[in-house]
Amino acid sequence: MSALSAYRYPGNVRELAHAVESAAILSGPAEWIELGYLPESIRAVEAAAAHGLLSGISEDLQLPEAMQTFERAFLAEALSRHPGTRSDLARRLGISRKNLWEKLKAHGLA
Repeated sequence: MSALSAYRYPGNVRELAHAVESAAILSGPAEWIELGYLPESIRAVEAAAAHGLLSGISEDLQLPEAMQTFERAFLAEALSRHPGTRSDLARRLGISRKNLWEKLKAHGLA
């Protein structure tokens, strides 16, 4: 329920209906619909919300500002969870060390 509630449904009610119908079909005779049966877009928002990464994003922000807020929160969380070297963190995040350094500097986290 929290995953379904956290998602904003840009496709409106049709997207919600499709997500629930699809998950119900995929879950088969199970009594509960597990998170893994929901679309990736909904699971991603749930994961971000569970880690507190959406707390600084308000509904009145434009997408570029929201993305910057999310990226800063994501990087700050990654730094706190993985206190090793920046090279290791960059590898975990799937970006180059230089790219990580540039992002940290841009967000005042370097």
